[in-house]
Amino acid sequence: MKIILCILALFLYVGNYWICELVYSDNLDSWWELRGILYTATFATLFAALNIGAKGFQRFFLNIAFSIVVSDLIDRVFFDITTYQWKDLLTLTLTLSTSFYAWKYRSN
Repeated sequence: MKIILCILALFLYVGNYWICELVYSDNLDSWWELRGILYTATFATLFAALNIGAKGFQRFFLNIAFSIVVSDLIDRVFFDITTYQWKDLLTLTLTLSTSFYAWKYRSN
């Protein structure tokens, strides 16, 4: 599973220009928005791959990184990323608390 996620991340990173050209060749604003989404998806895929088999404090930091990247991806797709809103504080609080829980009580 880890190698599949790494290959997917490599494909997203290398192919993001061509994916954007295929989808939005005539709309520059949407092209750049999609490129940001693809970069964020690339980082989310890499952090998910690195998290497989991680233990202890390393897993704690990878969970935080993965959660922040996924929340950024959700913000980019569904909400506004130019302003700081109450849901951003909620996301950070949930990220820290679930990562701490996974590190403290679920790590071997």
